Formats: sequence, structure tokens, C-alpha cells
Amino acid sequence: MGSNDKTVSHKRTSSTAGNTTSPPQTKVRIASAQTLTLQEVFIVVRTDNPGCQDPRSETQGVYLTLQDANNCVRRIANTEFSAAEEWSSPKWGTEDDGRVYWESDDVGEGEQAELRIERWEVKAPGSEEDVEFEVGKEESGSEDEGDR
Repeated sequence: MGSNDKTVSHKRTSSTAGNTTSPPQTKVRIASAQTLTLQEVFIVVRTDNPGCQDPRSETQGVYLTLQDANNCVRRIANTEFSAAEEWSSPKWGTEDDGRVYWESDDVGEGEQAELRIERWEVKAPGSEEDVEFEVGKEESGSEDEGDR
């Protein structure tokens, strides 16, 4: 073959071959609210209290297993608060239901910190009625602006 020879493909796409069947639909199976198993999630919350300001809480993670949530609390305590023992005696332990916690009265410069796990139930689809806003002025624009 010379350098100017071109290889021609004889493959045809579905549309050029005249196929009229549509591609297979993606199937999504949605369970009804009656068949759903209630699920709990474990939320790791960190609360910092600088003393001179209001305490602030921040979610560190949402976990499906207690083991993962407990490991998150331990990891944060070990990495971010490893020096806390220089200023106070941190307290940690395990609640009756297996959730671990960690807290310190002083993690440096008088700041307090706490790590805890909250247990939340995931609500099933349809657990809330459809409701429209009834308070405040209606904003101009599309109705879906609040769904961003």
C-alpha cells in the first residue's frame, strides 16, 4: 500500500443502516414507601468554642455505619487535636449505644472542642406533604429558584 491509499470502513451506524428500533431504556426501580426499610445515618459533628465568640458546629461526615463514624471521630481527635494534652486532659469514651465521643476544655489558647456522633433517621420518600411558601413576598423569576 502506498502512502496515499485510504482504508475504507464498511461499518454503518444504526441510523445510516436504517434501523428504526430505539436504544434500550435505562430502567430505574423505585421502591414504594411501604417497602422501604428505615435507615439510620451517623453524623459526625465537631463543635469549636473559642470562648470569645459563639460556639460553631460543623458536620465532618455522614456515615451509614457506626464503625465508620467512630473511626472518623478518632481520626480527627488523633490528627487535629493531638497537642490538646499539653493544655488539658481530653475526655473520650463510648456511649451506651456504641457511639464514641471526644472533648477537651482546652485545645490551645483556651479554645474548647468536642467531637460527637448524632444518630439520624432517614425519612422515607413522601414523608412530607407538598407545601408552597405562604410567608414573605413572592420573588420574580421562576418557581424553581429555591431548588438550586
